[in-house]
Amino acid sequence: MSETRWVDPQYAELVEAFDELVARRRRQGPVTRCRSCTHGLGAIVMVDLTTKKPIVTPCTGCRTGA
Repeated sequence: MSETRWVDPQYAELVEAFDELVARRRRQGPVTRCRSCTHGLGAIVMVDLTTKKPIVTPCTGCRTGA
């Protein structure tokens, strides 16, 4: 059974960037929660409100990715 999820088209690139970050981090091994970013993925993913493009910034707390 395939899973279908709805994503607002204007934020599709943001969702893809976050999904790619999660997949890359999982390949690196166990994820430890970080006090700075709260998830331990190694980066903070935001959206530029003007262009609707994703912004990926390395986390200064866990420094593991992005």
